[in-house]
Amino acid sequence: MEKKKPRKILDNKYIIKKRLGYGAQGEVFLVEKIEDHNEYVAKIINEQKCSEYEKSYFRNEIEILELLSNEEKKYVPHLYAHGEGYVKYEGEKEEDLIKRDYFIMNYAKNRDLFQYLEMAPRGLKEVHVKLIFKKILEGILYCHSKNICHLDIKTQNILLDEIYNPLIIDFGLSSYIFNQNGNEVKKKDRVGTLYYMCPEMVENKPYFGIDADIFSLGVLLFKLVTGEFGFKIASVKDNFYQYIMMKHIATFWEKKSAIKPQILDTSEEFKKLFINMVSCNPKNRPRIEQILKGDWMKEINYMSEDQLNKLNDEIIEEFMRIEDEIEKQNEFTQKTEDKESYDTLNKTRGTSSEEVFSENIKIKKIKKGEKFANNYIKIKGYLNPIKFMNSLLKEINENYSCNYEYSENKLKFIANFEIGQEFETNNDLGEMDNFCMIKIKMYKDEEGGYFVNFIKLQGQLDEYYKLFLEIREIIKKLLN
Repeated sequence: MEKKKPRKILDNKYIIKKRLGYGAQGEVFLVEKIEDHNEYVAKIINEQKCSEYEKSYFRNEIEILELLSNEEKKYVPHLYAHGEGYVKYEGEKEEDLIKRDYFIMNYAKNRDLFQYLEMAPRGLKEVHVKLIFKKILEGILYCHSKNICHLDIKTQNILLDEIYNPLIIDFGLSSYIFNQNGNEVKKKDRVGTLYYMCPEMVENKPYFGIDADIFSLGVLLFKLVTGEFGFKIASVKDNFYQYIMMKHIATFWEKKSAIKPQILDTSEEFKKLFINMVSCNPKNRPRIEQILKGDWMKEINYMSEDQLNKLNDEIIEEFMRIEDEIEKQNEFTQKTEDKESYDTLNKTRGTSSEEVFSENIKIKKIKKGEKFANNYIKIKGYLNPIKFMNSLLKEINENYSCNYEYSENKLKFIANFEIGQEFETNNDLGEMDNFCMIKIKMYKDEEGGYFVNFIKLQGQLDEYYKLFLEIREIIKKLLN
């Protein structure tokens, strides 16, 4: 009789079934509660290996979720438990193990919006977005009603449950809107993801949490309807956002439509709402209650219950179609990887990392204030690019506190993610120190192997080059 593989157990209460993800605020696992066999999500950190930033974000998320938890609210997580316990295999002794901090919340079985939009480059149907976005707005409005602003709203932080309703996650960066005296607090910390940051945050100016959330929701709205960002960064240096700042709105839509003609088919109500939500003047951004009752939402606000149910069924069908495309893509990728592995694995077997690793360092002379710097690393021979980039991201997160974006185009074996060190703030001024944001892109070399390209997006050149050298050593270690 075949011996069963020992199960991994959290705190003697939960069976760890598989890893769902990892990031700057802990590792995330699908777990099954031994007592009732129900599935949940566990976020776990090892405090001995975490920075103070990671610890504070983790504790903050627990505090926020305790305030938000309400099983009647469908669009925010419910916190079922939190504590510390051992992660061990059945029968393993606890004496030599370290206790881990964890918390348990509800499980959304489907993917996040980011992954679905990767397979829907034209965006979703506008009428479908109205219902999806309404639910997201209701979730954020509930957070605001509990005195919580999210501060990291983005496609990656919105999961879809078994019937494709949104679940807003990752509250580690969230904070209170009002202080104990009932006064709205102006914030100084620059947190979140750069592409979704409001201009006042980008410029290191004080900002209000609700204003920042409304702006991020506007960026999200454009992404849902069109499949792409309306602009890269909310700054005067960004050509598209500059049109919005200068109120050259017709030019903005003309230029965007020239790149993506289907934008011409979007409604005028959508265009007006988006421009207002991402206004450089926070006072011009509508409140969530106004958006829910506004012109763009009228179509679904006047629908009967039967019409809404039919629309919801259409949305489920659309996401299931995209899910099928993702699965087909995964099958294609696996077959391609298996063939490449069979044909080329022996080429690098027994070789050292130095033999499969070479650099073509191209750092052009950077003038003061110039934005970009580039390095290239060449990896010879076979490796699985997606697994490699996932491993690299895990290693980077174990060495630094970082925000990141991650995307895959499996057909072309391209993996991208952006890494920015957490903002270290001066307690008095809230100014950034040692900040650097890097984009790492991996792609196939025509001569065989892969190029790993490092691009400095923002920050000091010295800090960028220091990080590049450190990450280079991580890559060498992974190749051994």
